[in-house]
Amino acid sequence: MPVRLKVINLVKHFSLGRSGVARQKYFLKAVDKVSFSIDRGEILGLVGESGCGKTTIGRLLTKLEEPTSGKAYLDEKEILHQKFGEFRPIRRHVQMIFQDPFASLNPRFTVGQLIAEPIRNFGLANTRADVAEKVTDILTQVNIASSAVNRYPFEFSGGQRQRICIARAMVVKPKLIIADEPVSALDVSIQAQILNLIKELQDYNQISMLFISHDLGVIRFIADRIAVMYSGQIVEIAQKDEIFLRSKHPYTKLLLESIPRIRKKQRKQDDRKFKGGSVTNGLMQSSIGCSYISRCPIASDRCRVEIPPLIPVKANHFVACHNHDLEKKGSWSAYILDQLLRRQIAFRRFGLIFKTFWTDSMFRPADIPPRQHSVRRYIR
Repeated sequence: MPVRLKVINLVKHFSLGRSGVARQKYFLKAVDKVSFSIDRGEILGLVGESGCGKTTIGRLLTKLEEPTSGKAYLDEKEILHQKFGEFRPIRRHVQMIFQDPFASLNPRFTVGQLIAEPIRNFGLANTRADVAEKVTDILTQVNIASSAVNRYPFEFSGGQRQRICIARAMVVKPKLIIADEPVSALDVSIQAQILNLIKELQDYNQISMLFISHDLGVIRFIADRIAVMYSGQIVEIAQKDEIFLRSKHPYTKLLLESIPRIRKKQRKQDDRKFKGGSVTNGLMQSSIGCSYISRCPIASDRCRVEIPPLIPVKANHFVACHNHDLEKKGSWSAYILDQLLRRQIAFRRFGLIFKTFWTDSMFRPADIPPRQHSVRRYIR
């Protein structure tokens, strides 16, 4: 399918001013060399922890923020470095659905005025009757009664306000929609209705979409491909089945392990898995080495000095990890052994402190053959 949107090395650094005796200038690396593409009629899900830069990418693509560097092409036309007057006709084709519907709707406008405003701004109707007809049609598509055109946003529920935001974005028939967590503030039953509505309208109009969320269940339902983001960088991107069944990056696996389980057996297994840490602060992030190294269980010396590029591991599956193939080659346990020999892993459980050592010849008793010796646990 033809590529609708192509993003190349997108960068956004926020200036934090100067500090210290030398008056050194500090920057927050919100987005750091992000590249991806979206085909026509495709939904790309962008998932990651809070603070990893997902929303900033959406704001950059809609020109609500100016990029530090990088390029983005919509139908092979560069859009990020356009001036305000040049970007105005492009704005019709790049619309955004915001997370908070009440904050994104002008409380002084009626629903009819809110939806009619983009129609008039982009000259999509010649007469008032044409405008009213388009407003009525789009409200019917999002299951809002046409009699609601004279009501104000505060008179609607949260789900109805989000439907109005979707109608306002869809009425101009855009080529690309940036949906920034559009269902995170809604109840579960309302979420299902809004997701079904978005999917139906997107399929009918063949609109490309960047769907931003931290909810993996929502992403799995609506997305065709998934991009996993960490600390301003995309660490893995693939088809959704590949991400959920054959993920390669350790951060992606950590996200999948964090999904709550219902069955008791699954909950017990999850309790034994490692969870911890938080997203790396972009201010403290080093310019060399992997940004995930402080939380990665398979980090190597190479990860400390070399930033892993986003490379293909199979068709349409890209991973930014030097050690993504350790498990496949059967050397995962050997690598963990090498790491644990260097340090002592201490953890608290049932009120006791267990210290685990992976032993080598220095811990092996003389009367035990090397092949029979594996692990020894010490409890103090």
